[in-house]
Amino acid sequence: MKRYEVKAAPGQTAIMDILGSTPGGYRVRITRRYEGFEEVEESFMTNDLFELCRATAYIREVIPAIAHVA
Repeated sequence: MKRYEVKAAPGQTAIMDILGSTPGGYRVRITRRYEGFEEVEESFMTNDLFELCRATAYIREVIPAIAHVA
């Protein structure tokens, strides 16, 4: 599952998780956190909207940190 940071207002954070894909787009879960509250929303995002959000940096992929194993 890929995760994206969503551009948000100051003092807020928003994360979008890709839950699944279809030929027309993606099922996504967006989690917003602000002032101690959390709001979770699931919806569908078309391929065109997803690519527009990536191109304009409205969303940016979160690369998980790789733990160093000695």
